[in-house]
Amino acid sequence: MARSQLSRTIRYAQLFVPQPDLRATIRRWQARALAQLGPVVGILILACAGLWAIAEYAAFKAELRVAETNRYLAQFREPPVADAWRRLSTTWQAEGDRQDALLQRLAGLSGAELSTGLRDYRWFVMATIADHRLERDIDTVLQFYRRLALCIRIGSCDQSAAAAQLGDTPWRFRNQHYFHLESEYVGEDIEADLELISPRPRAVHDRVAAVS
Repeated sequence: MARSQLSRTIRYAQLFVPQPDLRATIRRWQARALAQLGPVVGILILACAGLWAIAEYAAFKAELRVAETNRYLAQFREPPVADAWRRLSTTWQAEGDRQDALLQRLAGLSGAELSTGLRDYRWFVMATIADHRLERDIDTVLQFYRRLALCIRIGSCDQSAAAAQLGDTPWRFRNQHYFHLESEYVGEDIEADLELISPRPRAVHDRVAAVS
C-alpha cells in the first residue's frame, strides 16, 4: 500500500518537474557555436576575397607592363629608330672586313704595340662614324634604349619581355660604338641602362673590353 502510494507520488512529481528537451539543447548549442564562429568565418571569407583581389590586380598590372613594353619595342621597328638602326647596320656591314682585320691584329699585340693598335682601331671607329655622319643615328638608338630603361626602372615596363625580344642587341650597339659613346657621353652611365634592359650575356665576347 505504501509502495503504491509512493509510485503515485513520483508520477505526480514528474508532471511538475521540467524534462530536458534534447533537440532544443542541441539547437541552443548550434546557435552559440554559429554566433562564435560567424566572425571567424567572415574574416576568412574577407581574407580569401582580399587575396583573390590582390592576385587579380597583380595579373592586371603584369599585363599592363607587357603591353607597355610592346609599345616601346614597336618603336624599334618604326621610324626614326628603325631607320637609324638600319643605317648603322648597313655602314658597319660595309666596313666589316676592315674592322675584323684590325681586331684580329689587336688580338696578337701587347705592350706598346697594343696601345698603338688600339689607337688605330679607335681612329677607324671614330672616322667611320664621322665619314658616314652616324652621330645622330647613334643618339637616336641610344635615346630609345634610355627611354625603355626608364620605363623598366619605374616599373611600367617588363624587363624579361624586353630582354626576350632584344637579346644582346643593346650590347652589340654599345660595343660597336664604344669609343664614340665614351667620348660624347662623358660621365653618363650608359651601361647601367643597358643592364636594365638586357643583362650582359656572359657567353658573348665583348670585343671592345677585350682590347681596351
